[in-house]
Amino acid sequence: MSERGDHIESASCTAPGTWRNTGELMDARTGDNHDAVADATAWIADATRRLAELDGGPDGHVPAASWSEGESALEQLRAAVAHRIAALPRRGKPISTAIPGITVSHLALAKALASSLAELAAEASAAIAAVDVEVDAQAVTALRINLVAIGAADRDRTYLDDGDALRKRAAAVVNDIIGIEPPTITITWEDIVLPSY
Repeated sequence: MSERGDHIESASCTAPGTWRNTGELMDARTGDNHDAVADATAWIADATRRLAELDGGPDGHVPAASWSEGESALEQLRAAVAHRIAALPRRGKPISTAIPGITVSHLALAKALASSLAELAAEASAAIAAVDVEVDAQAVTALRINLVAIGAADRDRTYLDDGDALRKRAAAVVNDIIGIEPPTITITWEDIVLPSY
């Protein structure tokens, strides 16, 4: 692989952009100043090119086996990719539960809430647009659930009624997962009405 200006050339592939080649394997846990996600992406792309015989690597040697014959190579790539992804930093904030020593990520709690509230929201002719879990000192300080009203049919209940039911369900879900009810649950509705022409 040769570096020329602002692009990379390999055996049969030219990719525009800047290429950072340290000559070392990427490791997201090193104290490197480079973005771990960009490094992981570059490493995966390089490994894929090598296995697809588009690049022979630093020494220019292209393996004799074709992509379709490289089942063990493909399995090695899958294992290596899974290892690299597992090593990427997580940006989840820990939340203490009622059980000492057990924490739950705010990302996991938000996903659980979105999943648990989806059916009830659909019954209220709404879709969950976002669930925001605010955390301070490993405690949930507030939940914000943003709903988008769907459909143009008349409603049997008000947004306030449906919001109260969703708020009650959200409190129960949080209590089931962390054993502590959040102090504030805010439900916001967005209702978009398009004129018919």
